[in-house]
Amino acid sequence: MVALVATGCYEKRAAPGSPDVSGQYVRRGQPTSTLEVHAEGDRYVALLAGGGSEARGASTAADCYVRAVGSMRGDLLVARFTPVTTDVFSYGAAQAESENRSISIRFTAGDAEVLSADTEGYCGLGATFLGSYQRLRPH
Repeated sequence: MVALVATGCYEKRAAPGSPDVSGQYVRRGQPTSTLEVHAEGDRYVALLAGGGSEARGASTAADCYVRAVGSMRGDLLVARFTPVTTDVFSYGAAQAESENRSISIRFTAGDAEVLSADTEGYCGLGATFLGSYQRLRPH
């Protein structure tokens, strides 16, 4: 097991009895939307990126980024938005606290479904993360 930890292949679980949901996912039919989930202490961090449909052409919404932290409730992750900063996007701690935005994601064997994501006024018009995501298998 020491060799696995040293190479980064060991997946830490957030809490005993929690499903193993850590990994990378891609939205079916929308490769521009991705979901990454990992345990951090006794909670899970969900990172969503993308959200715009390329089918809209020039009116495609700019990429949106969500970082949310929460707990598993059975097969459901309920998480609150937290600060996130990228080269093109920033969402501060004060704004996250005042807006109290959240996401909910249901996990099944190898899949995730974003059931709700409070992104209205947060992401560009027409951007969405809702839908089914398929888990990517590590190489």
